Amino acid sequence: MLRTAIFLLSFSALATLVMPPLQPAQAEGFFTMKDRTDFLQQMRGKYISQSGLWMRFDDLGQVKGRVWGRPLLGNWHWKDGQLCTRIFHGTIDQGEFCGVVRSSGATLYIVPDKGRGERQRYSIKAD
Repeated sequence: MLRTAIFLLSFSALATLVMPPLQPAQAEGFFTMKDRTDFLQQMRGKYISQSGLWMRFDDLGQVKGRVWGRPLLGNWHWKDGQLCTRIFHGTIDQGEFCGVVRSSGATLYIVPDKGRGERQRYSIKAD
């Protein structure tokens, strides 16, 4: 057990030295979406996905998708330069979530706390 813990600590220290630090999404050539129009232009005819989840945003402010095979429904709007969603997974209200949206090609990040939180990565796929 102690050997395993020491190995993991050594490996994580080595990985920090060998692997370059992650740069902010902005520095990676990502485009920060400023408003509803930017978002709709990027997402028209597309959906976002992540392991076990996919979501589609329509221009009427609705979100539809699935999480691990179960329906996901909700709504979205743009507020203070952020995408805000209110999602229901089945009958469970996930509450409102807002974040700055950045994209580049087939990748989309939603970064909560006005761009200061831990980013959530999604793949952008065509319908």
